[in-house]
Amino acid sequence: MVKKKKEDAVERNEHEEIFDTAEVETGLGTLSSNEEKQDVEVLPKVGSKEWTAYLLAKLDEDEKEDNNPTCDGLRRLTEEFVGPICYRHIKNNTPPGKENGVATVVVTVQVRVENPQHPAFKYDEETGTFAHIYEDDIADCGLHNCEAKYAAHASSTAATRAEARALRKILRLRKTLAAEEVSNVKSDFITPSWNPSDLIDETQVTILETICRRCNINVLEMINSGDKEYKDINQVSKSVATKIIQYLSDVQRGEKQKPSTVGNYQANWRTNNVES
Repeated sequence: MVKKKKEDAVERNEHEEIFDTAEVETGLGTLSSNEEKQDVEVLPKVGSKEWTAYLLAKLDEDEKEDNNPTCDGLRRLTEEFVGPICYRHIKNNTPPGKENGVATVVVTVQVRVENPQHPAFKYDEETGTFAHIYEDDIADCGLHNCEAKYAAHASSTAATRAEARALRKILRLRKTLAAEEVSNVKSDFITPSWNPSDLIDETQVTILETICRRCNINVLEMINSGDKEYKDINQVSKSVATKIIQYLSDVQRGEKQKPSTVGNYQANWRTNNVES
């Protein structure tokens, strides 16, 4: 009996030794059970002040200007802390006109959200797919808000600005401007004069349409929610368009509600003029 117990003890020790030196496969690589566990970095809550500070600290020196992240830096942060950028598209490009020399560009960015902490994260185990987040934004560029060397390529600069704005929203950065958005141009730049009776220009139409789409607002019903009726958006004066855009901006910020008589956004609104 004593000999049998000794043999069993030896066998147990051999099994324990094998287990101690066995390698355990994990999703992050091969680890040995007798290795010390490494500390796992805990990320701040996405969208918090700590989150913003954490991401900005991850920027390389060539990815920021005066502590403002460049578009290149925002792209890298997005792919590292949210997920791969799947799609970038210039949705609208209004080139500089003779009246004001300003280019207005709308850019759409699509990202696959692979960070479980991101509010937009959603994984479908059945299909093995991640949710995607879409963000579009608008930016303009001209001598009034951009150095001359960049204003010479107004549409390109506006596109980069718009993409950077979309990326920092996807990253949920707080109170942060992209380097491309910052300008040292003095605010005393004189824009070409215009009269309140002038009709709406294409830049205003683009801004109005973009906000309406974001807020799910019917464009034609919105411009006709006041005292005057318009059969076509091109009948709206520049001054009235300015007031409508200001109202829509308040709706977008949640400070006002869209008029109760206004329905949902329609993509083909430009071809649906108001019937007489």
